[in-house]
Formats: sequence, C-alpha cells, structure tokens
Amino acid sequence: MKKLILLLLCAVSSFSLATTQASGGSNLRDSIFRIYRSMPADTARTQFLKDIFVHNIDKDWSAELLDSALASAISMKDVESELALRYEYFRYYTFRLDGENMDKALALLKEVCYRSKIYDNYFSALHYMLQLKGSRGDTESAILESQKMCEEAIRLKDSRGIFLSYVTEGKAYVFARNY
Repeated sequence: MKKLILLLLCAVSSFSLATTQASGGSNLRDSIFRIYRSMPADTARTQFLKDIFVHNIDKDWSAELLDSALASAISMKDVESELALRYEYFRYYTFRLDGENMDKALALLKEVCYRSKIYDNYFSALHYMLQLKGSRGDTESAILESQKMCEEAIRLKDSRGIFLSYVTEGKAYVFARNY
C-alpha cells in the first residue's frame, strides 16, 4: 500500500514539478515541500526528498531538501536513510568542489558509519576524496592515505573498502605518473 501511495504521489508530483519548473526555482522548491508535508511521516517521505535532491543537486536550494530529509530520518531513527543522506551531503559539496565542507561531511559520514557498523558509503566517499587530492597533484599524500584506508578496511573486515583502497592507490600512482 505504501509503495502504491508513493508511486501515485511521485506521478502527481512529477507533473506538478514539470509545470512549476518553468516558473522558477522557489516555486519548484515550495511545491516539493507542499507534497512532502502531505505525505505520511515514514521512510517514503524521506526517500521522496532524497530522490528530488538527486535530480536538483545543481540548485542552490537543494540542500534544504537534505536538511528536511535528514531531520525526518533522525527522528524516525532510520539509520539506513541517515547514512544515505549523509553520503548525499558529501556528494552535494563534491559537486560544488567545496573542499572544507567535503571534509566536514566526510567526518560526519564516518561517525554515522562507525556507529551503525555499515561502512560502504564512508569508503566510497573517502575514495572520491583521495582521488580529488591525487588529481590536484598531492599524490604522495593520496598514496599514504589510501594505504591507511586499506589498513582501516582490513581492521573493519570490509572487503569493499579494501578493494576501493587498492583502486585509490592505483589511481594515485597514475596521477603521479608512476606506472
């Protein structure tokens, strides 16, 4: 039943969003929040805002969607949604190449991942952060940090983190032109 309601709301909202998109960003944002408030307070509501955020990551107001979705996920104690939303914050700042806030978002993501013992999003974000560092010429640091990433993933017994650490280290060597 929840899936049917979500599907119906998404269909109606996509039509509503398409018509308001032409009239400006604030109308679109207001329409999204009107739809959000009309939905039942459950995980579908959080997922709705996350999905809309993904499609509007380039808009300045899209962080408001994450803020509301995160508040909802935390109040429902929905750890999986909180993890996904923390990762979206990291993506938001990565999209804007905002290094300072990327670091802060990564630290918050790490904290939530360690608390929940689910590390996929943390190692993915760390991988992207180290890739950026290597692409900007700080290859020695990227190599050292990728090796630390591997040690951390081994300690946590996270095979995906181990894999990503090797990929990260390899890319750092490529950026250093050390084949």
